[in-house]
Amino acid sequence: MGLNLEILMSELSQHHPELYLSSQTPVSIHGVKFLACGQTTFVPGYLYIGMASQLSNLAPFQFHANILCISDCDIPEDCKQDPKLNLVVLEGKADLREIFNKIMDLLWADQKLAQGSKKLLDALFHGEGISRIIDIGCELLGNPIFLGDSSSKIIVYPKHASIEGTLLDEHLKKGYLSYDTLHSPEYKNMSEKVSRSKSPVLFKGVGKYDHITAKVTIDNTVVGYLLVFGVQKKLDHQDIDLMALLSDVIASEMQKDKFYKNTKGAIHENIIRDLLEERLRDKKVIEERVRSMDLNPDEPHCIIAVDVRQFYASRFFLSFLRSSLENIIPSSKSVIFEDYIVMVAGCSKESSLSEKELTALEKFLANSRLYAGISRSFKSFEKLRYHFNQSLISIELGIRVNENKTVFFYEDYAISHLIDIGSSCENLKELCHPSLFKLADYDAKNKTLYMQTLYIYLLNQGNHFDTSKMLHIHVSSLYYRIARIEEIMGVKLNDIHRMHYLFLSLKILSHMNVLEPLDVPDIAVL
Repeated sequence: MGLNLEILMSELSQHHPELYLSSQTPVSIHGVKFLACGQTTFVPGYLYIGMASQLSNLAPFQFHANILCISDCDIPEDCKQDPKLNLVVLEGKADLREIFNKIMDLLWADQKLAQGSKKLLDALFHGEGISRIIDIGCELLGNPIFLGDSSSKIIVYPKHASIEGTLLDEHLKKGYLSYDTLHSPEYKNMSEKVSRSKSPVLFKGVGKYDHITAKVTIDNTVVGYLLVFGVQKKLDHQDIDLMALLSDVIASEMQKDKFYKNTKGAIHENIIRDLLEERLRDKKVIEERVRSMDLNPDEPHCIIAVDVRQFYASRFFLSFLRSSLENIIPSSKSVIFEDYIVMVAGCSKESSLSEKELTALEKFLANSRLYAGISRSFKSFEKLRYHFNQSLISIELGIRVNENKTVFFYEDYAISHLIDIGSSCENLKELCHPSLFKLADYDAKNKTLYMQTLYIYLLNQGNHFDTSKMLHIHVSSLYYRIARIEEIMGVKLNDIHRMHYLFLSLKILSHMNVLEPLDVPDIAVL
């Protein structure tokens, strides 16, 4: 920060200082000396201290000078208006030696800040990581420092740290603040003070130890908080400057992680990330963290993942996409994770999205040339990663078989996923019903569509009326086709187990591209 006359005035306010400046810019102070009698030359950047009675022998000044004097007589008017003099006048009760020592302490603190800045920047430049930066901060401040994310979870803290009688005591025991604590008047009051302040805030008389809280911001978004507690030594205003510097360095380090680069700083983002990375295991902890997001863990939810890999380099456009998606599904909580916009949304027993939301989502994705996958509904948030994977699988399989869609529900592709898993360890074609190959050969040779008829018949679970309606033929014509299909295949279609076997075989062969795609509604959903 650098010591200047304005800061010095603030530090010596109990002595009622008066300031007379000839300079319009802040006057930096790099050293201090006693004012000698009859002195005529002055070192730039130094502050000379003495008594007011010494000034009459010095004016007018031939060189620029910075002088602090204790009032033991009236200050000459020509000194107050001298264009080469910056003058600070203290009340007569002030002790000259005490003032000198105070200024030396301020200069030492400023030097300490400069040395600390070099250490911190070296650690940042050499990529030593957040833990090392925090360790350096603890050395400089002489007190334990803690780094938490925007969801109140502690990211980094000193080993063997224990601070009883503070909110951090709960932090250290649980690793996060409880839902009740986050909504307590004490916590809200402190959070509001920190939120409003542009610089770190010193809290005195709150808990057993005084502490300073500093925001960690990336592009004006709060991504975390730094806290230092006055355990080993008393906190002062110089520590606020060090915390401000430390928070800037931490922000630069965190910005290397693309998660923090794209975060909005919302509480739910870090919680969803922890769940997706399976860092949370305990069911009670997960339930409390979910409630902290203002979500009800007892209600069904689903994961909606939107593939944004093609836009990942454009942070502005990512932010636009995310905001647009949140507007379409307002009940959702979103985060940018592993090249996807991941949304946790509440859903009903009947469907993941309302008809209005689904229509708006499909239109937006089509215009943006994006795809989304939607998982099955769930209540077990400890399996959030599993359901996230479901949404990714649905995108992959959906694009493979039906590129004209933009939204793919895992429920529609579960069998295809099962087939994919099975094909990795077995030649599934050999397990399919052999009679289907006879029918496929017959269609190829005779230009018939019996395979299509069979699929729709099986799709309608052997219902002749629904099948004929779907094929736009008379029921009697369908009876003839089914009889002919049975004759060609050499099987009867009157056994439920055989019909299931044939239906699954058709799906497998279509999925493996052994059969031509069957031109019927929903045939792409295999």
